[in-house]
Amino acid sequence: MSERLDWAPEQDGSNIRNGAQDLQTELHRRVYDPYFSDTDSTDRFLASSRTYWRRQALEKFELFQGGPIGGHVMEIGAGTGWCSAILSKKTTVEKVYAVEYDRYAVDELMPKVFAHAGAAVDKISRVYGSFNCMPQVYGQIDFVVSIGAIHHSENLLATFQEVSKVLKPGGFFLAMEPCELNSFGMQEQKEKENLEDASALKKYGRRVTHKENSDHFYRLCEFETAGYWAGMDAFAYVFDTKGKRFSSDRYFRNREVYDGFQKMILRPYFAKKSGRAAVFDPLMLIVRKPD
Repeated sequence: MSERLDWAPEQDGSNIRNGAQDLQTELHRRVYDPYFSDTDSTDRFLASSRTYWRRQALEKFELFQGGPIGGHVMEIGAGTGWCSAILSKKTTVEKVYAVEYDRYAVDELMPKVFAHAGAAVDKISRVYGSFNCMPQVYGQIDFVVSIGAIHHSENLLATFQEVSKVLKPGGFFLAMEPCELNSFGMQEQKEKENLEDASALKKYGRRVTHKENSDHFYRLCEFETAGYWAGMDAFAYVFDTKGKRFSSDRYFRNREVYDGFQKMILRPYFAKKSGRAAVFDPLMLIVRKPD
């Protein structure tokens, strides 16, 4: 059994929306529990379109870094913990912290996921905690990853600042996130947050707005600005669905995200198609803490 730690997420009360933790519990019970009922269903989940994309993104990060992910790593907003399970199996990884503020996921779901995914559980600590309050590991982490989690942050700058604090100098933060265009107005953001989540009944058993579940529709400039003010360098890889833009690994190896003054837009060339469309996160953000 993996180690279980309590980092008291209630200490981060000002940055946790009331009721959001309960909604995450319902999501994990209703939607994700069945995906990890046995080894076969777990394998199917890990081969599914969006999971495949995110696993491939980890490999693209290693191209960017110039070597394998290793040392002490952390997944924030870990949810089911499937990514932590995969990271634990890397021989270069010594320790994994899977940080999640839903107690049910930490206590009930992650152990099942780790067992069925063949995780190296002796390396993993399941952490009941908030990604805005992690003083227990300041300056100890080599690599932090967020799989569609930090758009739930109530304070993006606070999250990036906390990530900077836990990282060692030269450490990296990789985030795969939904993202809006910079032209997406503040009023449009507010209106979208107040819309009802179309899949809420399936996920939570009741009607819920995006705002209630702490879904935020951050723009690219907000992610980049949070990285800047947290004192880190940000490399934003933005993907489109038209399939007419650049599609080469050299952009990762050469750390190229701009072409002159034009933002690089990549087609999701390493995404698996689901039906007619590729399933992917539009933003792959790599942030580095200076040496």
